[in-house]
Amino acid sequence: MLSKILEETADLKEIRRSMSSVDTKLSTLISRITQVEDRVSQLEDEQANLKARPAAATKEDIKLLTDRLATAEDRSRRNNLRFVGIPEGAEKNNVTAFLNEFISATLGIDPTPGGIEMDRAHRIGTRLEAGEKNRGRTIVARLLRYKDCQAILEAAREKKRLTWNGKQVMIFPDYSRETQRKREAFSRCKKALHERKIKFGMLYPALLKIFINGQSPRVFDDPEKAMEYIERLLGHLKVRGVAILINKGLQFRLRKEVKDEEGRIIIILAEIQGQTLILANIYMHPMLITLIFS
Repeated sequence: MLSKILEETADLKEIRRSMSSVDTKLSTLISRITQVEDRVSQLEDEQANLKARPAAATKEDIKLLTDRLATAEDRSRRNNLRFVGIPEGAEKNNVTAFLNEFISATLGIDPTPGGIEMDRAHRIGTRLEAGEKNRGRTIVARLLRYKDCQAILEAAREKKRLTWNGKQVMIFPDYSRETQRKREAFSRCKKALHERKIKFGMLYPALLKIFINGQSPRVFDDPEKAMEYIERLLGHLKVRGVAILINKGLQFRLRKEVKDEEGRIIIILAEIQGQTLILANIYMHPMLITLIFS
């Protein structure tokens, strides 16, 4: 009888040990489940915040990060220059030596030590076919000093037109793809200004600065707004052209002209064929004309 009681007592102790082990494992499992629940709750909260957040705010964040990345890349390229238009093979397997010769011959800048010092240079892009050699791939050169880049760009601006063996060559700063995209968005504006011989310049990163005689320069960061201003400006120049045409066909003598705040002529006091007349110019944006008269 005693031995049976002892056996049952031993079995009971074993059961208690097993139960204790189960309790420990259960506690661990409960702790892990609690952690999972906390993480799920955190993810749900973040998802709710993202849904509640306006899409525009997310786009603004992306734009901000893109701009910062472009600025950082531009800084890393600030000692670089792009040479466009040099025929393929003109460098004869030594691009650096060729550019030193080109800079000295066309810009009059001494490439020797103490003057312009070039670290390295190479062409970019895939190799051209035999019939495309005259076009030439762009050459990117890295100079040792940023001020040397500025000196070359300034000398190129003063020369206005650079050539090598009869081919036009242009020199540009080396910007990131994002900055280049923003600057290229002003291409239509620059073409219109260039055709009218209106002075302009591009500021970093992508700002168009327009110079009009007798007026403060106008700076635009939006290509569409810049084009609207240019169209108004060209409309004003056409009005002046009408006065010239009148003068060719009639006896015309200008007495006085009144301009608005943007420099457009709105009233003219003149003598035409011996009679004093007041001519008024009512300016209206082309879009408004279409809406009213269509």
